[in-house]
Amino acid sequence: MVDFAMVGYADSDGDQNVGDEDLAVIRLSDYADSKSLILFDVSAGWCETCQDATEEQASLIAEYGGKGLMIVQVLFEGGKLGELPTVDFAKAWIAKLMPAGALGIDPGRLSVPFNTLGSLPLTMLLDAKTRKVLSKMNGHHAQELRSQIQTHILQ
Repeated sequence: MVDFAMVGYADSDGDQNVGDEDLAVIRLSDYADSKSLILFDVSAGWCETCQDATEEQASLIAEYGGKGLMIVQVLFEGGKLGELPTVDFAKAWIAKLMPAGALGIDPGRLSVPFNTLGSLPLTMLLDAKTRKVLSKMNGHHAQELRSQIQTHILQ
């Protein structure tokens, strides 16, 4: 079973505030027992569409978090194209956009091979237990994403 790990911040106390958390290693497998669905979002700091998607994540957690959804957002680039993300950049992203779930950095760019479609953000819905990809989309398609979450979370 494939796992993914990153350094970042995860909402461990359920207050929907990632900014008050301590820096930690976050693994997709951390949610295998407590969640049923992971929204795995690969973003770049310079990407305005990624910023829009991040701002919407709080409403997704509010609506589906109690039904088993976890959001794990990965920043694979910083504020400029080709720039590696840093912990300081992640903190600034959190302060500005208030992401929900978990947010981390991927300076090793381990998430990039997942992006076979090429554009950002890359959003995948994963089965939390098996980490099998249930759906995959590029760009910010809020209605399609909600529809996919509803389909998979209610199974």
